[in-house]
Amino acid sequence: MTEVYPKKIIEIVVENASNLRINGNMQSQMIQRRMLPFFTYDFYSFSYTSAAVQSNNPHWNVRRQYEVEANPEYLQYMKNNVLKIDFIDESVDINQPGQRDYIGSARIPLIELWSKSKIDSALPFPIMDENDREAGAVAVKMAVHDAAKFVREDAFGDQTTSFVGAKRIHTQVVNKVAEKLAQAEFDDFNILLDMLFSKDRTNQNRVDRQQLCDFLITDMSVPIHVKDLELFMKTHEAICDKQLYERSELRSIFERPFKEAREAQIVREANRPQYPRATNVQRFAETGFGVSGDRANRPTNNPMNSGATFARGDT
Repeated sequence: MTEVYPKKIIEIVVENASNLRINGNMQSQMIQRRMLPFFTYDFYSFSYTSAAVQSNNPHWNVRRQYEVEANPEYLQYMKNNVLKIDFIDESVDINQPGQRDYIGSARIPLIELWSKSKIDSALPFPIMDENDREAGAVAVKMAVHDAAKFVREDAFGDQTTSFVGAKRIHTQVVNKVAEKLAQAEFDDFNILLDMLFSKDRTNQNRVDRQQLCDFLITDMSVPIHVKDLELFMKTHEAICDKQLYERSELRSIFERPFKEAREAQIVREANRPQYPRATNVQRFAETGFGVSGDRANRPTNNPMNSGATFARGDT
């Protein structure tokens, strides 16, 4: 019999970094340059790379949740590893002499999270470069929850929905969008993307949240509640940290469900019974009305057509 292990949700929140710098860069020694940093980390079997923010004191406020089984492999990983968050400056031209883009890394022992189920320190974690020199600091929060009852507000006081509830809404939104768009009789999902991305003629490579919402609810009449769609955009892992969406991101979410819904729509239409429609001439002929019918023989309750005669004085 296969042993069933409880499921856990690991929540990692990278809020902001401060006083970022690259030690040893020739340019940074001469002037205080504005950086374009992003961060990346690997946790267990998951990985994440953030967007770049132009600032030496960037704010990301990135929240990620990862569902794992609390099996022996996971427990061993938590006891023996650290969460290593690497910071890189995207603005550096590494082809120039004396330039490098690596800022440094923060290392957070996971055994503390395993033992306390929460890391919420008021002090930021230092970012150290490869020569063990400080290169800034980062504010990070972490928590472990039981997957069956995980609610984000239990951890850090955020007024958001449960992990399980969000996943359910994700599925509902994707299915409703796919089913409605499949009724548009386009087999190519790119045609629908063209319609969406043409809404903003100043930038047809990206759309914002409001444009996506207007397109789905107003233009395409998708039967979803605005609040559900807003929650979907804020929590779906492919787009939750973004204000602008690219074609590839929306395609990764909707294209496959759209194709499946479109195929199902075609099958339903092919299997729909076809009833022959009688013409007006046929109906009139069969009932005694009109072109070929004998008007005198049609059914009537009108005594004037029943063959009865009336004297002038009887009416």
